[in-house]
Amino acid sequence: MLIKNHWYAVEFGQQVGDLPLQVKVHGHDLVLWRSRNGTVNAQSDLCVHRGGSLAGGEVAGDCVRCPYHGWRYDTEGACVEIPANRPDLPIPRKARIDTYPCVERYGYVWVFLGDLAVEQRPPLPELYGMEMHTEARAEGFRAVQGEFTWNANYDRVLENAIDIAHTPFVHAGSFGKQARDPGVRTRPRRQRPVPGVGDRHRRTGAADAVGGMAAHRQEGSPAGAHLHRLLSPQRVSADRAPADGGHAPVHRGGAPRRAHHRV
Repeated sequence: MLIKNHWYAVEFGQQVGDLPLQVKVHGHDLVLWRSRNGTVNAQSDLCVHRGGSLAGGEVAGDCVRCPYHGWRYDTEGACVEIPANRPDLPIPRKARIDTYPCVERYGYVWVFLGDLAVEQRPPLPELYGMEMHTEARAEGFRAVQGEFTWNANYDRVLENAIDIAHTPFVHAGSFGKQARDPGVRTRPRRQRPVPGVGDRHRRTGAADAVGGMAAHRQEGSPAGAHLHRLLSPQRVSADRAPADGGHAPVHRGGAPRRAHHRV
């Protein structure tokens, strides 16, 4: 279910290059493309002329051009050129595509899906440990990104991410290890393939909560402390502080391609 009037991290910024790029969010097809000054634009991936996909076209100056009949749309979504028409013919005012507020930050492209006025929109979430914080400028800091596909409902995937009660059992060999009763014997765990899980996973940033925040903390184990936050509409953050020092903020989110699936 799409929650309107929120910022969605829909793609890694490094994926948006010289050509238009299609992204799918909750069944909506968007096209991302860069203006000559490097700004990323997010628009409906549907030419209003014959329904062509703008992502299959090209970037022409500060416009995106449809591959079907060459209609050209500017950053505001207005059609500024119809090659088949005579130069003296006016372009219809209805010849325009939807344009969405778009910001590139923390290595992600954020798109606001909603209809609120600028002054009413929630602020873009600030991701702890990323570019605006001291840690992001510290020597030795390194941001790690990755993605894989879950053939599952995205809210179930995020539910698992904040269910820290399973951590010391399922992830006992890594960040979930804790002090155990010496009289309890355990068996080594084998990594088993998970049905429906591919090799692509999108880790995006945490968004502002809707009506509050759910947080859980796990402390007192040799692995240190973990603070997990569920931040709607589809973001989870985890602050991990290993017992041997250091700090590892993890920002994880789902970008559903269809109504019930997540990438």
